[in-house]
Amino acid sequence: MIILASLWLRLNMSRHDYYRSFDTNALALTSISNSKNPSILTYSIPLNIDVNSNHWDLMLRDNGRRAKGYDFTRQTNGTYLVEWNTLFTIPGIHVLQVELDRPIRNTVLGSAITENVTNLVTFDTADASFVSLAFISGTLHVSSADYKIDIYDTTNNLLKTITNHTDKGAIDEIWDLKAVDGQVREDTEFDAKVYIWPTSANTNKPMTPKAVSNPGPYPYYLFRYGG
Repeated sequence: MIILASLWLRLNMSRHDYYRSFDTNALALTSISNSKNPSILTYSIPLNIDVNSNHWDLMLRDNGRRAKGYDFTRQTNGTYLVEWNTLFTIPGIHVLQVELDRPIRNTVLGSAITENVTNLVTFDTADASFVSLAFISGTLHVSSADYKIDIYDTTNNLLKTITNHTDKGAIDEIWDLKAVDGQVREDTEFDAKVYIWPTSANTNKPMTPKAVSNPGPYPYYLFRYGG
């Protein structure tokens, strides 16, 4: 009994030392250029552990809270790609950290990096799903603007264009899934591009380019609920 107890103690002490000595540099974010979609910030982390098989969880923290619109993808070399869609967050300074959660073990945080988000619009993840109607909603960070929404199928065929103006600082559109030919689409998903041109509330004229941080196109994706 004494031998078994001693073996159990050594094993558990060694496991504790392993978890306690976890190299937090494995969670360090390194920025990767993404010229195709500047609204999605892309990073790599050198962590080379299969978190799923270990029943661990990776989380991206934004200003101390769980970020919205992020994804971790394990690469062929065993490390991870991190993608963060900034269109689901408000503009301003954001401090990002990767968090590794391990059941019954302590949580580990990687080093922090700072990003400055300058999008003119924030979308809600809840509006990305649709059934018979698609709701396209967004909070603008200017009070007055013209906007255009081009909706495409997944093979990049233009199906519908919606144009409008707002003085309430919001995009609030409902699409009945009808394309320009009047046919109701049965697709399980759509792609869209949203263009925003801030205007003067008094004249409805476009503002000067210096006043516009990024007019678009902002990518917007729609997925049929349960599809």
